[in-house]
Amino acid sequence: MTQEQRFDDLELQTGRLRRTATAFLFIALVALVACLGLLAIRRALTQSKTRPAVVTGTEFRLVDENGATRAVLAMENGHPLLRFLGERGEFRAAVGLQDYGPSLFFARPNGRPAMSMGFGGKGPGMAFADTASHMRIMLHVDDSTGMPTIVLRDTTGHTAWTAP
Repeated sequence: MTQEQRFDDLELQTGRLRRTATAFLFIALVALVACLGLLAIRRALTQSKTRPAVVTGTEFRLVDENGATRAVLAMENGHPLLRFLGERGEFRAAVGLQDYGPSLFFARPNGRPAMSMGFGGKGPGMAFADTASHMRIMLHVDDSTGMPTIVLRDTTGHTAWTAP
């Protein structure tokens, strides 16, 4: 395989990863907007009852018709975090702020990590995990240099390939 063929393959893979990440981000944002819309509708329907103008707290829970918690907005380690939970209470997704910046996480149906995106101290990045929750693909763009980095790890966690 020539260097040009390898570069073309890398461009195709990067394009697929970018489209997948964009789709995941879009789905998470739609879910967030839907949850916020449901909260606004509920508030409008109960407006006739006396309610305070501002509700303050450190944790808010969104429950389904069976009373099961499906989303939690809370302060965790001094930062706001919105967690989405599956039907059985397993972690499925989260969006929030961390010490290093904003982040978005997605989990598999069993609650184990699948993908994360965020903006860290050096710039934006993404990571994809295998079914054992080991980060296998990492993408990063260094803000100071503009240089992108791709790292692929094998099943033992050792770097198998990196660019540049």
